[in-house]
Amino acid sequence: MLVHVVNPQSFHWTMDLAAPWGRLLALCAAVVAAGTVTAWLSGRAAAGRDAVLAVKEDW
Repeated sequence: MLVHVVNPQSFHWTMDLAAPWGRLLALCAAVVAAGTVTAWLSGRAAAGRDAVLAVKEDW
């Protein structure tokens, strides 16, 4: 927004904007993979406990 709109209107200049799309996509994929693995491990740990004992302890 700043590079393409505000700078040309206010300062009468612009610049090229080059985002590292490959690295950004790799980072997004790594975050999703880490979240998936974490959720899977915590779900597996929670499912490994005896559900009857978990409910009984709440009472």
